[in-house]
Amino acid sequence: LTCVSCTAVLIYRRSLWAVVLAVLAVPVLASETMPRASLFTMIFFACFARILLEHFEDRRAPLWCLPLLMLLWVNLHTGFIAGIALIVAYLLVEALETPFWSRRAAALARIGRALPWLIATVAVTIVNPWGIRIFLAVSRQEAVTRWQSVLLQEWAPVQGTSVLQEVGWRDPDSARWWLLGVGGIVALLCLWRRRLGPALVLLVAAAAFLQHTRME
Repeated sequence: LTCVSCTAVLIYRRSLWAVVLAVLAVPVLASETMPRASLFTMIFFACFARILLEHFEDRRAPLWCLPLLMLLWVNLHTGFIAGIALIVAYLLVEALETPFWSRRAAALARIGRALPWLIATVAVTIVNPWGIRIFLAVSRQEAVTRWQSVLLQEWAPVQGTSVLQEVGWRDPDSARWWLLGVGGIVALLCLWRRRLGPALVLLVAAAAFLQHTRME
């Protein structure tokens, strides 16, 4: 259900290219949809990203859903911090639009419309049994990541040798490398079109995956 839901969120009312990429991403999604609490982060992350993307594209986006989703997210998995990271990424993307005169007014208008809902989304993170101390738990969890990188394969850096072993198109594990390649091409296209924000988001996402296999 999580795999299907994430795919549906990604392709609903999108172009054919989005459908093709989502089909390509299914093996990656399926490999991560194990019965564990991180399933909540997968679906909420997809919903957050889609809503913010719709708003960035000047479509009618249900920004009011963000605080409600975050209220559930913070009480279901500590991955809610990724939602805050998405908000920061969105604001950074809009900030990188403002140096270009032809896009500045639209970017500022979008920020103005979104800001109350984004503030409310961050504010509701304290509505949980631990209150603001939930951030201390996240900090402690992050502190042990470097040890997990040594002891646990899923937190270890991606090995370059695995590319040659998995790149065959018949191998489902090759999906992550094809997606990474497409992401790199799109990032370069964004840079060529002077869309610095989207390019930066793609490159940071690629770096996160290469640093920790778990981030694919």
